[in-house]
Amino acid sequence: MKINTVLPDESNYLKILTSIAKVPKKLHYSSTLPHDRLPTVAIIGTRRPSAYGREVTQRLSGDLAKRGVVIVSGLALGVDALAHQAALEAGGTTIAILGNALPDISPPREPRNRRDHYRKRRGYHKRI
Repeated sequence: MKINTVLPDESNYLKILTSIAKVPKKLHYSSTLPHDRLPTVAIIGTRRPSAYGREVTQRLSGDLAKRGVVIVSGLALGVDALAHQAALEAGGTTIAILGNALPDISPPREPRNRRDHYRKRRGYHKRI
């Protein structure tokens, strides 16, 4: 997997990030970055969702993705993984915010096929 880096003064740096209090000094990503500001919704939650939580997460994420909304979440088990999976299955785009370096995805028990699925689809990754 190729890991790219972009700095705040470069033209392809995500402009939305320059409006926050602590602008990231570097953005590490794989895949591609969006050229335009797209409608975006962040979905995060517990690693152990209830049946109702799973249903709501999958329905919300999938429905939003079908309407062109980019889904942002971590890559933790539970709600984060469900949000990405539902968006990707709906043909949408996801952005994964990671607390660790690429290409490592935590937790290590995350199924390898799911990690590979995210990498092959239109996903963006940011290390914080």
